[in-house]
Amino acid sequence: IPDHCDLAAGTSRDCNGNGLPDVCDINAGTSVDCNRNGVPDDCDPPYVADAGPPVRICVGQVSIPLGGPVVAAGSTPPYRYSWRVISGPAGSGTIVAETDGRGRFAADLAGEYEIELQVSDSSSPSCVVTDRVTAMVTSMSVSAGEGFTMCAGGESAPLAATAGGGIEPYSYA
Repeated sequence: IPDHCDLAAGTSRDCNGNGLPDVCDINAGTSVDCNRNGVPDDCDPPYVADAGPPVRICVGQVSIPLGGPVVAAGSTPPYRYSWRVISGPAGSGTIVAETDGRGRFAADLAGEYEIELQVSDSSSPSCVVTDRVTAMVTSMSVSAGEGFTMCAGGESAPLAATAGGGIEPYSYA
């Protein structure tokens, strides 16, 4: 059984500096080692999931890919992803490609939705982390031509209008 002598001799590690060998922390249940690498999880690089910033879409549209700059990191890749809608107007809200690293969201009713990302790694048993993102779906939109739609409450964007026919001068509102 490892003890303080093993720490002093350098044959055991104490990554969290509590005076006990890591293996003793894990065996006693005072530290968790979900990826079973012999190092307490609080000493491993952070295992994170990032569902990304809040999103805003119009009813009937599909969101840009969800997720932060790095959707998952730490622990033991490769990762398994599971995106799901956990709240929002009843019967609405779907995830497109729910097992991809960057799922997408669509809804047919306006409202606020909460989307959960669950990431599990390939260790056995697997480590699981979750993160959530909010999606706001609005029903009013303005179309300024092919390829450009702005939802109510969206950011402003410069538009250029070209008038033809009728009687000049033209006025815009």
